[in-house]
Amino acid sequence: MSVPDTEYKVTTKTVLIIEDDPDMNELMSMVMEQSGFVAFSAFDWNEAYKILNERTPDLILLDFMLPDANGSDICRAIAKDGHLSAIPIIMVSTLRDLPTKVSSLLAGAVKFMSKPFSFDELVNAAEQALKKRTDNVSIWEEISNITHKNGGDNGS
Repeated sequence: MSVPDTEYKVTTKTVLIIEDDPDMNELMSMVMEQSGFVAFSAFDWNEAYKILNERTPDLILLDFMLPDANGSDICRAIAKDGHLSAIPIIMVSTLRDLPTKVSSLLAGAVKFMSKPFSFDELVNAAEQALKKRTDNVSIWEEISNITHKNGGDNGS
């Protein structure tokens, strides 16, 4: 039996983590790397923008509240950029109110996760976000999901 002369390309998924809390940034990076991702870290939008000009990650994990911009504004900026607009974004935040969640999704995030979350949930959300990119799941389906999870709670 002979071995085929086929060259196999190993695809590595990359993630850009934009999180200003150093401990949370490091934890998220470690978890994503242990799950097979190559992780790049930024602590604010300015730093993230420089990274995005050098490489295009497969996924972005974005903290809603950064020192130099809010997550919704960043999502809109990424959506307007032709080479970045297809990157799925998962928004993470300590904020739990429904308007913040909905505005994040309307700005372009494919998922909103409230902190604290388990790292299994994070990895699962990342895998689902990459799958949704190819499945083209509607933003309205995701809004419906978070609305039902909140039971109509508007955070007031």
